[in-house]
Amino acid sequence: MSQQSKYWTARTLKSRGWTEALQKEFLPRPQYRHSARGGSIRFWKKSDVLAAEQSPRFQALAAEIANSSETHSPAPQEENGAGQLALHMAGDFLDTIWTDAPKQEGPAALLGEKYHRAILQLLPGTEWAVRLGPGKSMGRIDNFLSLAAQKPCDFYARLIKNFVTAMPWLGENLDSSHAEKLKRLYAPILLSVAERELTAFADAQPEAKADELLRMNNFPCQELLNRGLGYIYSVYYVPQAIRTSLDTLAALNPKDEYPEARAMKRHFVLHIGGTNTGKTYAGFQQLIRAETGIYLAPLRLLALEA
Repeated sequence: MSQQSKYWTARTLKSRGWTEALQKEFLPRPQYRHSARGGSIRFWKKSDVLAAEQSPRFQALAAEIANSSETHSPAPQEENGAGQLALHMAGDFLDTIWTDAPKQEGPAALLGEKYHRAILQLLPGTEWAVRLGPGKSMGRIDNFLSLAAQKPCDFYARLIKNFVTAMPWLGENLDSSHAEKLKRLYAPILLSVAERELTAFADAQPEAKADELLRMNNFPCQELLNRGLGYIYSVYYVPQAIRTSLDTLAALNPKDEYPEARAMKRHFVLHIGGTNTGKTYAGFQQLIRAETGIYLAPLRLLALEA
């Protein structure tokens, strides 16, 4: 676990020889964070744990437990627990920034929200990044912050993905200068990226309505960072819009449609036969003799009134 961490999880304590009984006797009540995989993660201040471990009584009890061959959790589990907690704290930090940012209207605000959701959805899969050193993590945050001043570029999605891998470090260093910069720039950067993406999208799809696209049900936020808005429009929105239109146009009870026509006294003649057997000729002859009528044929509609 990073030495800069201010908190230790129950998994970390177990790796140091703590049992549930020791936790209850020597530590204050734990704090909790909800886990993205369900349940909660317990954690305590590192300073409280270290202070308790200096107690002669704790040392005696811990030695007795060790002598009874109680095993400790391996180091990788400690690392995973630390990563989960840091990610939860970083996610809460970014969500608070976005929620507290001045509210805006329009497509850019809608798309900025989608980018924010995409970042939060990526967090659970970056526990491994707890192994990144402080230098790499801070560098990836700096690259994200540089989007505030950059002209439109084709690699902002990659910078955002790399930014997410710095979240374990950020979660353990929420009092750092990088965290302070994010408080000011996180929301404006996402809105700026959204505006750039919308401009490029409008150039490529001038007939598309961005508002309707961004309000689509089950919008795939992850695809923004994988393939872009144009891909979402073509692969997700257009098929969904077609299905919705067909559902609207298709009557639930076709037999009840066109009541005036159904009220008319009508007579139908069906001509059936093989190719070149005179079906069309016979049909037109009957149509000529009728006062009014209509001739229906595959792929065409011919009408004649006497």
